[in-house]
Amino acid sequence: MDYPTITIITPSYNQGHFLEEALLSVLEQNYPALEYMIIDGGSTDISLEIIEKYQSELAYWVSEPDRGQSHAINKGIEKASGEWIAWLNADDAYLDHTLWKIAEVAHGNPEAQWIVGATIVADENLREIWRFLPQCNTGEWRYRKTGSWVDFACSKKSGTALPQPSSFWSRKAIELAGPLDETYHYAMDHELYVRIARSGIRPLCIDEPLAYYRTNEQSKTSQGKLHFWREELRVLDENLSHADSHEQKILLGYRSWLRRQITVLAIRDRCRRYPLLSRIEQFVPYSSEPLLSRIGRAMKKRTRPYE
Repeated sequence: MDYPTITIITPSYNQGHFLEEALLSVLEQNYPALEYMIIDGGSTDISLEIIEKYQSELAYWVSEPDRGQSHAINKGIEKASGEWIAWLNADDAYLDHTLWKIAEVAHGNPEAQWIVGATIVADENLREIWRFLPQCNTGEWRYRKTGSWVDFACSKKSGTALPQPSSFWSRKAIELAGPLDETYHYAMDHELYVRIARSGIRPLCIDEPLAYYRTNEQSKTSQGKLHFWREELRVLDENLSHADSHEQKILLGYRSWLRRQITVLAIRDRCRRYPLLSRIEQFVPYSSEPLLSRIGRAMKKRTRPYE
């Protein structure tokens, strides 16, 4: 079997505490056609020492200020020559067999342009908390499954859930969809998925775990859902012009639902930060959207807008 070249890009900024573990999870696979890059944003911790320690085994590395994670990944994509491309964040890690598995699946499915495996969600010491299996169109959907790209845009209702650490794309998929949108800082992977799906490519999902996603206080996911959901709302707005009338109906319906969820989440988040309001939050379930919305409007009149 001819092994396809796989490009792995690790964006990093002051992640020296985790970087070496991520780096070794790639290099120690001993995959014969690996192109590994580290794009560091000018770290001031021990990251540079770690990178220099392994620089002879890297295809490319740089340490300089950038415009954020999306920009760092795009810098790697510009340099990439692999037939398959993925990014592994500096605080995550691959399982021992991951690159070999991608080569095997790609060889057995020559039509595949997007491969997604399971991700093990773990604590700081990579102890498993739960397993994130890739899914497409498994949720209760008000509309019939369209089979189109809108199922990826409306992921919370369509049941489409694809873990980024275990996602790999062919060069063709990236060329068709284009690089990451650097104006996104939280939902950039979701935005990319929608564009790739809009180009006609669908993921080949496998249940085998390929990566660890490390939960820690510094990770973006640990900082709350609001940032993600607000950027997902942007994805809907920016894709309306690409939808036909039926797809627009679906997108607008989902957009209304998502806006309500964001309002509820924002109110609950604010309630937790104020002792008096936290008493209200104890007795208000997520399903009480009308009540929470009224509370939110009252709060907005009396205080600064919640962000």
